[in-house]
Amino acid sequence: PKMPSNESGCYQISDAAELYGFASIVNGTDGFKRDTAACGKLVNNIVVNENVLDGSGNLNVADTANFAQWVPMMEFRGKFDGNSHTISGLYVNDEYSFSGLFGVILLHEEDSTVSIRNLGIVGSYFFSHSYVGAIAGFVGSGANVIIENCFSNSRIESDGDYAGGLVGMSVANILFKNVHNLGTVIAGSVAGGIAGYLYVGRIKVINAYNMGTVSMPSSSYRAGGLVGYVNSSEDASFENCFNMGSVTGELYIGGIVGDVGGTFLLMDEVYNAGTIVSEPGVVGRSFAGGLAGSVGAKTKIQNAYNTGTVSGGEFLSGIVGLSYADISLTNVYNVGTLLSNQSSSDHVKPIVFVDNSLYSSNCENVFYLNESYSSFECGTFVTSEQLEDGSIAYLLHNSFYDSIEATVWGQDVGNDPYP
Repeated sequence: PKMPSNESGCYQISDAAELYGFASIVNGTDGFKRDTAACGKLVNNIVVNENVLDGSGNLNVADTANFAQWVPMMEFRGKFDGNSHTISGLYVNDEYSFSGLFGVILLHEEDSTVSIRNLGIVGSYFFSHSYVGAIAGFVGSGANVIIENCFSNSRIESDGDYAGGLVGMSVANILFKNVHNLGTVIAGSVAGGIAGYLYVGRIKVINAYNMGTVSMPSSSYRAGGLVGYVNSSEDASFENCFNMGSVTGELYIGGIVGDVGGTFLLMDEVYNAGTIVSEPGVVGRSFAGGLAGSVGAKTKIQNAYNTGTVSGGEFLSGIVGLSYADISLTNVYNVGTLLSNQSSSDHVKPIVFVDNSLYSSNCENVFYLNESYSSFECGTFVTSEQLEDGSIAYLLHNSFYDSIEATVWGQDVGNDPYP
């Protein structure tokens, strides 16, 4: 490790040796005085190891003995600015937990803020039993965390729980803004392209997308294109987000989020075009939806759609697999194919399955493309011609329900098959 220079109170990191030096400062190792509140800034792209992943994005197992191991920074409570640079070739293969550039982000003052900005983690491999993410394995309570203008194109693996493209698990107030994942995320349970599990605090995910793969084995639960599980005691929101990657697991599988608990969820201007697969396993029941596998918080979905195939599942729907809370949908459509592995289609719905004896559903300007569901209580059956000729785009664009911003809808008729 090499001590990076310090300018205006922030360490300037120019190469791999200085990145290890900054980590030593945060961890208090290699003779460096510990400073968990240190500020770091990249001034170059950093290459730690080359060819950690092969051309298919898998670990290059033939060369692992030659890779320099990364030691994640623990209890970080400072600021890190990638300065629009990347870190490539990080390698962590640890049977324990807390794996990422930062193993743990942890604050003790509720008014303090940790920020990770302008950073890409590419060509890297992170494996541990639980809590794995390219940026951070675990974000602890007391922190207000901002992760902005960041992305991962790496391989994230956990043989236990909580793996995410950027963050494994958070129990903090957290904002993800302008973030995306292009890599692979694998976990025993609870996995997402951006984060595995977001718990307790205020949660905002804005301008986020996943184009990578999120995969879990059978007998697993909670996989989402963006987040595996959201369970917040405060409001949670996804705004201007989409998934185009495949998401596979058994129980609670969705294009944006696998499962939702807590108090309130907003999805605004979101869509899924990825393949959602709920594979049969030993759990016995499964829930899959184009946007969410299951929601147990009061939910509002607006200006949203699904075009991806949703398959498997006992409860299978184009938008939400199962809602066990009050749900409102406005300006929503589904044209994705629904492929059930059940002999009965009673629980297969084009939009959402709701137990109406306990909870309410309010559907305004909701459409679906599947004539076999023409008597379905939420939404209106439409033809492919209506979708192609701009008729549905007109209805969506000119909606005045609940004062939502409907003018975001549009269609290049003749080129776009859907709004």
